[in-house]
Order: sequence, then structure tokens, then C-alpha cells
Amino acid sequence: MNSPVPTRDELVSGYLDQLPFEPYPVQEEALLAWFGSEEGVLVCTPTGTGKTLIAEAAVYEGLATGRRVYYTTPLIALCEQKLRELQDSAQRWGYPRESVGLITGNRRVNPDAPVLVVVAEVLLNLGFVVTGSDLRRGASVVRLESLGARVHIGHEPQNVGGADVVVRSTAVGPDNPEIRAALDRLIPVIR
Repeated sequence: MNSPVPTRDELVSGYLDQLPFEPYPVQEEALLAWFGSEEGVLVCTPTGTGKTLIAEAAVYEGLATGRRVYYTTPLIALCEQKLRELQDSAQRWGYPRESVGLITGNRRVNPDAPVLVVVAEVLLNLGFVVTGSDLRRGASVVRLESLGARVHIGHEPQNVGGADVVVRSTAVGPDNPEIRAALDRLIPVIR
């Protein structure tokens, strides 16, 4: 017998109640925005100010509702770290550690898990259209292009045309012309 899917109000209450500490005001504001929106949220804060707590809310919701979640990172090494962190969180929330998996170009752990930690290459292999930009054509750009990604060299506003979502790495500042163009066009920007 299946349990009823919790409402978003129940989800936000459950998530906030399980936190071992009070969230920072920016975290609480972003969490309430996440659970109150179907579109997502953009959180632009410096490294180390708790964005992961907000991203974990999406993982929490995915596990509670049975929806697939892709947690993307720019580096394979970071995938390994996030796998362990999210498995710990899933276990703390009452789900098996195996609810979180990992798929990189080199390694697969629980690849059928409802929550997958992945890099852009995996999204390409799953059939997603991946377009990006970089300042120069390095080895990672050549590899992504060989897999079917379209990579623009240089950061220009027109590069975000047709995008459904823009993923911003920590190396890209909020004044980047692509980020500004996405926000002007109301394209969700995630980090």
C-alpha cells in the first residue's frame, strides 16, 4: 500500500523540523521560496554560506514524493563528496543510503537510485540537451563537444538563447553577461 504524497506545506515543515539547527535567514527565505514555487529558486551567496542545505531540500522532496532528482556538480571529485553527504542525509531522513547513487564517466554507484549525483557528461548520455560556454577550448570542452554538447567560446548574452535553465558554476560571477541575460529573460539560474 502506497503512502499518500505529502503536500509541499508538509514537506517544508518536515524538512525544517529535522534540521539540527536554525537556518540562516537567507536559507530560510530560499527554502520557503523553493517549497512555495514550481519554478525553483536562484540562490547567489558566497561559498560556505549554506547553499547545500537548500539543495538538500530538493533531494528531501524527491525522496518523499518518489520523484527523480539529479544533483549536478562540475567536478567528478565533488560528485564523490556529495554522494557521501547525500547518502548520510537520506539515512538521517529515514531512507536507505542506496536511495542516492552516482554516475560519472568513470564510476557508477546505485545507478537506478531515485537521487543521482552526476556531472554534465551524464546528462548528455541521458538525452538532455547540454549547451555551455567557456573562456577557452580546453580538454574538458573538447570532450563535452565530442559527446554532443554545444560549447560557446566566450561569455555572451546570446549564448543563453533557447535555454530552459542555466547552471552557474562557482567560478562564474553574478555580473557575467550570460547570467544577467538569463535573469533578464526569467530563465532559472541554478548553481
